[in-house]
Amino acid sequence: YVRNTLNVSELTLSHCTDSAIWCQMNLRSGDDIVVGLVYRSPNSSEAQNNQLLLMIDEAVAKGRSHVMIFGDFNFPEIDWELQTCNESQGHPAQGFIQQFRSWYLTQHVEKPTHYRAEQKPNILDLILTNEEGMLDGVGYGEPIGKSHHLCLNWTYKCYVQQPATRVIKYLYDKVDYDEIRADLNDY
Repeated sequence: YVRNTLNVSELTLSHCTDSAIWCQMNLRSGDDIVVGLVYRSPNSSEAQNNQLLLMIDEAVAKGRSHVMIFGDFNFPEIDWELQTCNESQGHPAQGFIQQFRSWYLTQHVEKPTHYRAEQKPNILDLILTNEEGMLDGVGYGEPIGKSHHLCLNWTYKCYVQQPATRVIKYLYDKVDYDEIRADLNDY
């Protein structure tokens, strides 16, 4: 769902997975933004994990002035405060954190977003941008329904190029009402 006044189009990536959607929007002064929404199942196969990395590689490599990627990445093994992973080299979380460093993105979620009984709370939901100051705070709301994930909200600090519209405005304060009354009295 996108507001009608925004000039947004779907972005097709050659490595896009079924559980992701991408769009691009023109901003002022020739700038633009790529926005991606991603879901990675915790049961993803090695091929699906590789596809995820290729997809984000492709989106970042598009060279857009602004990039924002968010969603449920399901990597509880990653310590986002230290940006490290203690898993073995072949583990998907290790591959993701290594690739994350090469993208030069900022991860904005600082508090656990997933809570489940008898499990350690962790950060599974991420907001990644290519600029540290692109977001104005991340809010952590209550889960919806029976979900174990908190709802995240944030303000994206950007500028949108508004489409030019012509609106006819009448200058009613310049009207000669006495002349109109005189003309109407003649009828």
